[in-house]
Amino acid sequence: MDRAAAFGWGFLGSLAIEVVVFCRKVRGDRSSRIPALYRKPAFIVGRVLLALVAGVVAAAWGINQPIQGLVLGAGTPRLVVWLESQAGGPEVNKQ
Repeated sequence: MDRAAAFGWGFLGSLAIEVVVFCRKVRGDRSSRIPALYRKPAFIVGRVLLALVAGVVAAAWGINQPIQGLVLGAGTPRLVVWLESQAGGPEVNKQ
């Protein structure tokens, strides 16, 4: 599998998780309206950026099968949080 395809599978894996979260929030709302969080442009931009990172992770990993890209993409948010905790988080950059 080439890196562009791996990127795409990782990107889609990351978005798939957000689709599940979105559906859960809509079902939990009595009015079935789009949750307020999803109406904020900053959230949408942040989520797209995270999906792009997931695509890069999948491409860099050198995956061979689409399911590997989906799994890596879905796991990227936890990976990024773990990496931040290992780096010391925001306190590292405090002056």
